[in-house]
Amino acid sequence: MRQVILAIAFLFFSVNMAAAQTPAEEAVKSIIFDGNMLTPRNDDFQNAATVHKIVDPDLAILFESATEILDLINKNGAEIPANQTFKFYGMEPMTLAQVKAWAENIQKLAKNELYVRQGGATTDKVIAVLKNDKLKLYQTEVVRDSVLFYDGNGNLLKTPEDFAKAKYWIFPWTTYAGAVRIWKLQGYVFQSDMKLDKEFYMDGVGDSVPRTAWPKE
Repeated sequence: MRQVILAIAFLFFSVNMAAAQTPAEEAVKSIIFDGNMLTPRNDDFQNAATVHKIVDPDLAILFESATEILDLINKNGAEIPANQTFKFYGMEPMTLAQVKAWAENIQKLAKNELYVRQGGATTDKVIAVLKNDKLKLYQTEVVRDSVLFYDGNGNLLKTPEDFAKAKYWIFPWTTYAGAVRIWKLQGYVFQSDMKLDKEFYMDGVGDSVPRTAWPKE
């Protein structure tokens, strides 16, 4: 799901850009986009104490964007010119090495905080209570892609019981359409036997997801 979410977000960012670009040029533009997703509250996630204060949906976006930056650098970093600099909103220009160190720090802090919020629940304990499509999606979306899911009431799924009980597994995120901030809810709806019923999607204009938008369990 992370790849789909970020691909859609990048589409909004690149509507007016030329289509013919090298992989390195595309990587640079993607890194700048993801970096700008991180910068509005840059001072808030430089240490564990401030990361602890970030609300769940924003923490999820923090982790996803930092991870995407590192994936892009690992895949295309060797082809990006050595003199390339990256300028993010409200920050001094950085080299590729500085961007990587910055993203690694953010990813580490966010991942540690997410582990704490999820009660340190081990993967094995969650897998033991899941079956059918829930099990498959947990292994791919949560374990492999580190997606954070919420139930239909907007509560972060933390314990094995949360994952097993929730009818909805939803990932909230925000992006821009031009200068307009857009919120999105995307995820899955399950039957009582943990088989997938349908995929879920909803969006609207605003800086955050309104409480009334959650479908309710």
